[in-house]
Amino acid sequence: MTTILSILNTPLLIIFLVFAVGICLFLYKYSHHHSLGADEAKLRQTIELIFKEAGRTPISQNRLIRGLKEHFHVNEKVALTLVSRARQAGIINVKDTDVELAE
Repeated sequence: MTTILSILNTPLLIIFLVFAVGICLFLYKYSHHHSLGADEAKLRQTIELIFKEAGRTPISQNRLIRGLKEHFHVNEKVALTLVSRARQAGIINVKDTDVELAE
């Protein structure tokens, strides 16, 4: 009786496992980044926390992006996407390079 391991040779099995792990990592990262902006309440809380840490209003857009990068552990591109989602949701108002919390 032959098993699947005896049918596949070792190098082919290793390549398949590396490919499967790579696909799993890609899907995890994709779902993680797309779930960040979907939770509007968490995004609002985080932005309010960034304003509280800054201790002043308005803050610069660079400070908001840096804060989002630190709190969500994402890169700058994803942080800019979160700023855009916050603007569309009415959480923040952007004037030139300054950002304020929307009322």
